[in-house]
Amino acid sequence: MKDNKPICMVVQNYFPEDPRVRKYVNSLSRNGYKVDIISIKEPNLKFKEKYQNGTIYRVGIPKKRTTILRYLLEYFIFFASSFLFLNFLFLKKKYSVIHVHNMPDFLVFITLIPKIFGARVILDMHEITPEFFQYKFGSKKKSFVIQVCRFIEYSALHFADYVVTVTDKIKEIFVNRNNIKNIVVIMNTDYFSPDRGFNISKAEYFEMVYHGILTDLYSLDLPIRAISLVKNKTAMKFRFNIFGDGPTKLYLEELVEELGLQDTVIFHGKIPHEEIIGVLKKMNLGILTFRGNQFIDLSFSNKLSEYVNNCVPVLTTRLPSVLDYFDEDDLLLCDDNVESIREKLLEILQGKINLKKKALSAKNTYKEITWEKMEQKYLTIVKRLLDFENNNARE
Repeated sequence: MKDNKPICMVVQNYFPEDPRVRKYVNSLSRNGYKVDIISIKEPNLKFKEKYQNGTIYRVGIPKKRTTILRYLLEYFIFFASSFLFLNFLFLKKKYSVIHVHNMPDFLVFITLIPKIFGARVILDMHEITPEFFQYKFGSKKKSFVIQVCRFIEYSALHFADYVVTVTDKIKEIFVNRNNIKNIVVIMNTDYFSPDRGFNISKAEYFEMVYHGILTDLYSLDLPIRAISLVKNKTAMKFRFNIFGDGPTKLYLEELVEELGLQDTVIFHGKIPHEEIIGVLKKMNLGILTFRGNQFIDLSFSNKLSEYVNNCVPVLTTRLPSVLDYFDEDDLLLCDDNVESIREKLLEILQGKINLKKKALSAKNTYKEITWEKMEQKYLTIVKRLLDFENNNARE
């Protein structure tokens, strides 16, 4: 065991469903650390459940994020319940490191009492909150809500002993806006899979895929509308397979029916994460198209790394955060509109693009940002914080 005292993860999301938190916990467990997880209550799952070397505790209420009031209600209920539960556990287990994941940013303050008694705190900024609220609720940049978000962001970043975020673009904003130093980028990528080479299926259909939550964030109406425009323009048979569930599912199903695409766009529902790799092995193209905005332009989806790692060519929008790591040689890039997606799909389906070359180039580029590299950064941070605590204890 690396340290006699366990580590605690706190996340207002479902666990082990959250891929980023799951990778942290698995990495720590594999390296000898005991990790407890406080996550959000999930229907049909137990309040307490063993996981790896630790325990999952589920508190709060399930997510049903619709209005800003519902967001705030969920935030405050989870804050209160996780505050009480973390401090109860801390009395028994004396966590050395507590790793808190946003959103919300103010969740980090549940660690106040453990921090006073010597626990070290990592704040993991999955999202950039002011820009998210601007995108989600149309808030103006100088509105009272956004100013409050920025104040909370500043306070949270300076409260933590170490800050982690997901892209260099977001790190740059945090540094410039909040003048912080202890911050590192740990991207939301996967372990490198050298055995998964390019393997275009010889099946009857050219299979395209999206997997994950169905929300307006991923703008799946764009590729669906583009598919309706290319359906009768190519001899190749194709299907768009959608795996997942979420708030926009009904809208997307109605759109597919309206466009007469029931045999072309297939909704498979949500499947366990461990089954996704088997699905991706049968796919010819991953689709990740977004409508760009102040929030989306900063994001880097874990789905992109999963497609690239499994040697699935990717059609995606030209997002600044994506172009920091990949270029035209690696990805099939388009603009964030139906016409641009239509043009690129037509080129693909007519065989005008060398998909194998794209997929292999992307996977080669991906070697520089794999989870192996991110994991080492993270373990270095944890060791540094533990060494700091141990040195203080000896003094």
